[in-house]
Amino acid sequence: VKKWVKDWKVSTEQVQELYRNMHEAYAATGDSANALQLLLELLGTYTKETASKARKDEFKYN
Repeated sequence: VKKWVKDWKVSTEQVQELYRNMHEAYAATGDSANALQLLLELLGTYTKETASKARKDEFKYN
């Protein structure tokens, strides 16, 4: 997925939405390991300037 995102020049906001949706899909199927991995990937897309948005995702999924 990371390679595709890079190759396709997807915006950060689109990557965040993709990771958020993938996280939700994994969580809905009970695949907690992959759900956690996608949550970590999602949180890794944030910067110091956008950290407040990351906190919203962190609390939403914890």
